[in-house]
Amino acid sequence: NGGNGGDALFSPGATTTLSGAAASPNTFVVNISNPAGDGGAATGNGTGGNGGSAWNPMALGAGNLDITNTGSGAINATIVSAAGNGGASPLGLGGNGGNAFAGDIALSNLGAISAGITNTGGNGGTSGGSNGGNGGDIGIGSLSGSSTGSGNVGLALTLNGGAGGDGSGIGNSGGTGSSETITAPISGSAADGNVTLNIAANGGNGGNGLAGAAGGLGGSATITNGASGSTSGTFALTQSATGGMGGNSATTPGIGGAAASNLTYSDAAAALMNVTVNAT
Repeated sequence: NGGNGGDALFSPGATTTLSGAAASPNTFVVNISNPAGDGGAATGNGTGGNGGSAWNPMALGAGNLDITNTGSGAINATIVSAAGNGGASPLGLGGNGGNAFAGDIALSNLGAISAGITNTGGNGGTSGGSNGGNGGDIGIGSLSGSSTGSGNVGLALTLNGGAGGDGSGIGNSGGTGSSETITAPISGSAADGNVTLNIAANGGNGGNGLAGAAGGLGGSATITNGASGSTSGTFALTQSATGGMGGNSATTPGIGGAAASNLTYSDAAAALMNVTVNAT
């Protein structure tokens, strides 16, 4: 069997605080990358190794992160967590993709805040004579940004489910893409600025079925009231859910994943609201 990929853990079970004192026009820049290791390939009919998990392997107990700037400058944060892919196998099962779970991420500043968070599950490993591995799951506790001055707040959260690996042979199938269910993970507030929030949840694609194998199922994506905000300026929200595609097969193609994007929201203080809700 192939070995499992290494995890890229971030402060599991604890809260890490990153503090800056950038004064305008300077910016407090935070770049964090958490790439986990891929699972090892197997030989013969062995099973491919599972991909490593990014940030923390379990949703409960995932590490939290606070980012604070005490000066008048802006915060610009980019955080990318990518789980490892499952290992391949010539005849045995493909390894499963790793998971990408983050805890609570909170940003606070007198000035502007811009943050992009991306969590991506690992892809399942391919198999030359059995089932492909399943895609890795994703999740986050919450993402919030608060500006107590005149700065704008812009937060973008992208959650990508892992794709299933290709399977091969009659009676086998491609791996299943990861499904995502997201509820209220992102919020932004600005005392005297605009708030722009973007959240996207993408189900993983199903693995292809080769040499008579069936295609894997695409993962579903559901967002329910995924974002909230508070401002006297303009509040803009885009909430998008996209189901994964089913895997290709000459015999039994996989079924694509469902998508649902539901939103109930009100903000009496905002001068203007622009809201876009998508499901594909």
